[in-house]
Amino acid sequence: MDRTLILVKPDAFARRLTGEVIARFERKGLTIVAMKHMTVDRDMAERHYAEHREKPFFGDLVEFITGGPLVAMVVEGYEAVAAARQVIGATNPLEAAPGSIRGDLGLEVQTILASRSPQRRAILEQLGVEFEVISSMVEEGTRGEPRQVVVENALRKARAVAGERPDRRVLGVDTEVVLDGRVFGKPAGEDEAATLLRRLSGRTHEVWSGIALCSNGEERTADALTRVRFRRLEEPDIRWYLESGEWRDRAGGYAIQGRGAALVESIEGDFWNVVGLPVAELLQLAPDLAR
Repeated sequence: MDRTLILVKPDAFARRLTGEVIARFERKGLTIVAMKHMTVDRDMAERHYAEHREKPFFGDLVEFITGGPLVAMVVEGYEAVAAARQVIGATNPLEAAPGSIRGDLGLEVQTILASRSPQRRAILEQLGVEFEVISSMVEEGTRGEPRQVVVENALRKARAVAGERPDRRVLGVDTEVVLDGRVFGKPAGEDEAATLLRRLSGRTHEVWSGIALCSNGEERTADALTRVRFRRLEEPDIRWYLESGEWRDRAGGYAIQGRGAALVESIEGDFWNVVGLPVAELLQLAPDLAR
């Protein structure tokens, strides 16, 4: 008789599927010889996933498994490891056999957002998309033709994560502000943000986004353009905005979905593109995300 460890992870526990998951192993003929309801602390999680320590998704993996209660159990049976794998199913729910846990319940998130952007996370959550976040630590380019720059940056982000998780669909996104043909990324400090806001004052600039989806060796890309016109800003306006701190880690030094809305006179194109994720282009590449 063989034994193997099974974890009913926080996502399944939160969806109240623990009983269903356990029953499937029992119906397979496996015997539960130990079971514990627990919450994993960071130290235990890091030791459990030690083999992945050097991988870019290690931190996100630890955050996920420590993010809520789970049920750990040891099952026993003839070729228990192979039997458990059959019950669980293929990693990708779309490829998992009907009757398997992943095939029926889709417990593994199949989309990875290769970005820590809270704006992009919020947009996907608003759409009801199930996803996990694995940040890709790649250097973003700013030189070249804007469309090419954002698409190439998005591809770099997606490829960095897809190389480690080839079984998943990885979404990479890049958004940049362009004025007079020059690409402006995120300001490095408050002085740079102030200079950028003065340049944008009373003028129309472009916001370009690139999207890249990598899945099973296939790469698809799209881009979006929105034109944004700022009202004429006085120094008190600029100081007010800088004091909010909202300019930090924002392309162009402002957030249109926040206080930055007060800086804007009009926009031409997709609002969500300016926020950081052009929804229309995303759904053209992956219509199933909103179904």
